[in-house]
Amino acid sequence: MKLRLHRYDDDIIKDLGLAFAFTNSERNALGCPKKWHFIYREELSSKRTSGAFAWGIAWHMLMEDLFNYWKEYDKVIYYNDPFFDSCFEKIEQYLEEEEIDPEEVLPDMRIALEGYLHRFGDIFSQFKVLEVEVPLRYPISDFKGRPFKTHLYLDEYEDRLEIAQTLSDNMIDVTMPFWVVGRADAIVQSRVTKEIFVFDHKTTGSINRFLSTCEVDPQLNSYACMLEWEKKHGSLQQYKHNKIGGIIYGMTSSGSTSLPKKLKNGTFSKAKSNKTPSWLYKKTVGDDESYSEHIMNLYDKVDMLWHCREWYPVDINSIKRWKMESYGIARRLGDMYRILALFKNSDTWVTPRVPICKTTGYCQFKQICISDNELMRSYFKKEKRIYWSK
Repeated sequence: MKLRLHRYDDDIIKDLGLAFAFTNSERNALGCPKKWHFIYREELSSKRTSGAFAWGIAWHMLMEDLFNYWKEYDKVIYYNDPFFDSCFEKIEQYLEEEEIDPEEVLPDMRIALEGYLHRFGDIFSQFKVLEVEVPLRYPISDFKGRPFKTHLYLDEYEDRLEIAQTLSDNMIDVTMPFWVVGRADAIVQSRVTKEIFVFDHKTTGSINRFLSTCEVDPQLNSYACMLEWEKKHGSLQQYKHNKIGGIIYGMTSSGSTSLPKKLKNGTFSKAKSNKTPSWLYKKTVGDDESYSEHIMNLYDKVDMLWHCREWYPVDINSIKRWKMESYGIARRLGDMYRILALFKNSDTWVTPRVPICKTTGYCQFKQICISDNELMRSYFKKEKRIYWSK
């Protein structure tokens, strides 16, 4: 029996077998029970990828290629290196498949890459890239450290098992362990201390807003727990003697940049309201020394609005808290899946809408949440989240 989990086509995930696995994304979705129900129970996803989401995926594709380059060659690379030609070709193909005009994305992404390498291109002098796109796992245990298992109702078919949607003749009761799984964008190692870090790429419309929320992100401790387990028992035992230093967020703004404004007297504007990053300003004005002080000011105060790297350590108490919270999440998920299979229309009271929703404008399920009808559902497709193949 092989576990099949959406976006995790990795052998170490498949080999968990007849086990239930959830991700940080599913945990976060529980913040709105109705949103969780749409995604993980009804398995709905939008037929059209939003521009912001596509930008994030494209940037991750670019960073995966870049970090693989650093892993293999461990040396400086410049934004205009021919290496990136094939990277952008793949991104262009992806955008076309998603029916997004590449010209609306690629110019800004090329500028973003130039800025990223300008600001952080010396990463190899501080860190060595060890692994890229690494699947991670952690087995849920109860308060006494015993592996947590609970039963779920599954529909049995000739070639697979699926979570039961309602009472049926082919429904079976299966007890299984629960796991948390995730994927580290990269694992890097300090050249000085030999500590290892999870490196996570983030794209956001506002880096300042993201910074205000990421300190309470349970994803921080989940990465630490999963990486520690993989070091001791799993697929990364070659690093078992390396201490985990923490999590590094590499944040990039998905906003559009603008060239500095040229004034009537032929000079370029130094207005503080102009958020042109230093590398783009310098590229425009060339070697004119009269702008050097302004460029340094942009480097110190503006560049971090476009690219920012933050390091967060992990501590034992936070990890213990995350483990207990994950045990609670696992129990809650088990209960919800069971009740939803046993009682018709139980979603109205098991997964109700949030009384005062503050994320309506950003939620892909806004319309279907307000008015659940056939027309609204026509904008969504089914996307299998989890099943077990025989």
